[in-house]
Amino acid sequence: MDKKNNFLGSVGRVEAFRVVNGQKMLAFVSSTMTDTGLNTTVSADDIRGGQGAPVITRFYHDATVEVTLNDVMFKKSYVESQLGTEFEESGEAYVTEKHAVSNGSVTLDHTPISIGFGCEADQVVVWYAKEGSNDWTLVSEGISGKQISGLPDGTYCFRYLAEGIAGASTAKVYAGFVPEELHLVITTPLFAGDACAASNGAIAGEVQFDIPRFRLNGGQDFAASMSSNQQSSLSGVALGTDSGCDDGKGKMFYKITVKYNNEKLSDNYDALEVLDESLVTGATPIVYGIDSSKKATLIANSLLKFTPALVAGKFGAAGSYTIADPQAEAALTKTVTVAAE
Repeated sequence: MDKKNNFLGSVGRVEAFRVVNGQKMLAFVSSTMTDTGLNTTVSADDIRGGQGAPVITRFYHDATVEVTLNDVMFKKSYVESQLGTEFEESGEAYVTEKHAVSNGSVTLDHTPISIGFGCEADQVVVWYAKEGSNDWTLVSEGISGKQISGLPDGTYCFRYLAEGIAGASTAKVYAGFVPEELHLVITTPLFAGDACAASNGAIAGEVQFDIPRFRLNGGQDFAASMSSNQQSSLSGVALGTDSGCDDGKGKMFYKITVKYNNEKLSDNYDALEVLDESLVTGATPIVYGIDSSKKATLIANSLLKFTPALVAGKFGAAGSYTIADPQAEAALTKTVTVAAE
């Protein structure tokens, strides 16, 4: 029986990995989420039979795990993952400058380049307008490097696509793009909720959701607002993974881990029991914790203290062994006899 009174609160920290040449590489880390959501559903059909067609059982199928993440920050890695592209340090960006035109000529700060679309894909163009005016005039002739000739004298704002802009990177998005598949790890804090506990209100631990195959849905919104920042939304579904031995039980969560701070085994279990079949030399101990409701939970041997110590994780010799909680040996101890093989 779970003795703890905790609630799952706040938002998660997200770590995402992508597979590159068979190796998992860190795609992004997000610690500024505004919300994290995991929605697990499964469809069911009633199996009916007999007079009156009573429900005999239910057939469950089509399990789905949907994930939604919203981050207050903008990251290029989000765009890359959603739109199946990569940013390159192109040095290309649109710039706006103010210059005085003298004798019909002006020298810009950067070299204009082709905006690269339509039938005039190789044509270099520059727009200019009086400061504060929206009446822009396009110039496509008289442009040589950074210099433009044939302009009326005066002071103007110039707008153009330039090269050599430090810090400018470009990602091209093509039709038929494929969103990335990621390995997702979401960690969300647990808080103490027991009014009688001394640690009331403190973080009691965390819950980790490990999703080995997460496919983004490719939806990327850039909705700029005058009164608030643009949030980055990442949503998609968990894909099934091979569960081994071809048993048809593909995993959607690799695992859900609940980790409490400063927890001892004796806080949750009243006794230890060892599977009889494992009480022989050369066997790996199989130890269960028994709680107050008599429920048995398998305990990893790495969390237990064996006296004498195991040999390569197995009982090394016949005789008496003591198994205990290393943090509270007197509170949770079991003595067993190991037989010869």
